[in-house]
Amino acid sequence: MFSVPPEPPVPPPAPVIPAEAPPGWFEETREAVERVEANAQELWKATCYAVAVSIAESNELFTSADVDAKMKAEHPDVVTHEGRAMGPVILRLFREGIAKKTGDVIHDPRPQFHNQYKNLLRSLVFRG
Repeated sequence: MFSVPPEPPVPPPAPVIPAEAPPGWFEETREAVERVEANAQELWKATCYAVAVSIAESNELFTSADVDAKMKAEHPDVVTHEGRAMGPVILRLFREGIAKKTGDVIHDPRPQFHNQYKNLLRSLVFRG
C-alpha cells in the first residue's frame, strides 16, 4: 500500500503592509496591547514571562502555544482573566532580546484555536 504524503502547509494570508494600514491603525494596536498588559494579573504576567524565558533557554524554536501549554501544566492555579495577555509577554521577549520571529508560522495544535496560525519564534538565549 502506498502512503500519501501530507499536504504542504497553507501559507498564511499576506500581512497588512504599512502603506495599506488604515490611518491610526498602529497607534490603536499599540494602545490595545498596552490596555491588555495593564489589565492582566501581575502574578500571571511574571510567571508567564519566567516560563517563556525557560522555554527559550531550552528550545531553539517555540511558539506562544508552547508557553501557554507549559503555564497550564506547571502553574494551573496562576490564571488571568485577560486571554490576550500572552501577546505582551511575547513582545517583552522581543524587546529584551530573548527571542525573535523567524518569519515562519505553524498551525496551532490546540483544538480550541481551530488551526489558527502561530508565529514560530527563535530563541536568542538557547543553551542547547
